Amino acid sequence: MNQTVPVSVIGPGALGSAMIDLVSRHSSFTLASVWGCTQSDSYILDSAGKEKKPADKPKPSNDNDLGDLTILSVPDDKLAGIVRQLSKTAIQWDRRSVIHLSGSVDSSILKPLAEHGAKTASMHPLQTFTRGDGADRFKGIWFSLQGGDELFPMLNQLVTPFGAQTKVLTSDQKSAMHLAAVFASNYLVSLMDVAEQISKDAGINDGLEMLNPIIHQTLHNIFEKGARQSLSGPVARGDQTTIAAHLKRLQNNSDHFNLYRQLGLIASQIATSSGQLDEEVFRKVRTQLKSQFDE
Repeated sequence: MNQTVPVSVIGPGALGSAMIDLVSRHSSFTLASVWGCTQSDSYILDSAGKEKKPADKPKPSNDNDLGDLTILSVPDDKLAGIVRQLSKTAIQWDRRSVIHLSGSVDSSILKPLAEHGAKTASMHPLQTFTRGDGADRFKGIWFSLQGGDELFPMLNQLVTPFGAQTKVLTSDQKSAMHLAAVFASNYLVSLMDVAEQISKDAGINDGLEMLNPIIHQTLHNIFEKGARQSLSGPVARGDQTTIAAHLKRLQNNSDHFNLYRQLGLIASQIATSSGQLDEEVFRKVRTQLKSQFDE
């Protein structure tokens, strides 16, 4: 590109702020405006993307309020409403591009803007963000791209200079990857909390720190060998005595008790498919774990 692309960000939260930092540091894109939940969070920049001018209104409403590319980084349950509001403004959408960063919905949620001529797509980062994260947070991560493929070259140029990678997915694939990310990130946190609570209940306050090496080694094994070839422990060995002892220890905490059983059943399937358990031991382990559901 010979000229920089002016970009507006709606939603300067954790992810939105990281995108603002990325655009501000980019050689091919320039930050044009930022729109937050309140008027005090919103501002418009000069053509060089340097001087900030406080917004004199709470929401963008005309062509001077938005750049050529608008990035919607808002909570999933507010996205449809914001899109409807934008579609009812006097903004000329037929010369603009709009993307959203949500993982749970696809680009079809932008249809009201597409019907007014906007080019639309979704671009979801497979990463967790917290307040204070900047453009460096994008290094090494993947973005899923879905929707209007005419935007994909621009979106690639937006994020790849900062070390990110992109992959074009269908709507169904995007939904599947978002679900997979929830298990890999959010529910991993849940599992680590369970591990920490079990150790604390036994009076070991630094239990998570003690588990640090085995956690990191397990993750290393998964990415080196694959998940199914990285399973170890009592279920993989068919150690019914240990499994019984674990279940007995957890019997006063129904959440942890049920979680152990359900994950154990999944582990038994992995152990059998990878050849660690023969069919006879597999059936015994599954009977042991399943019988606990009926007690």
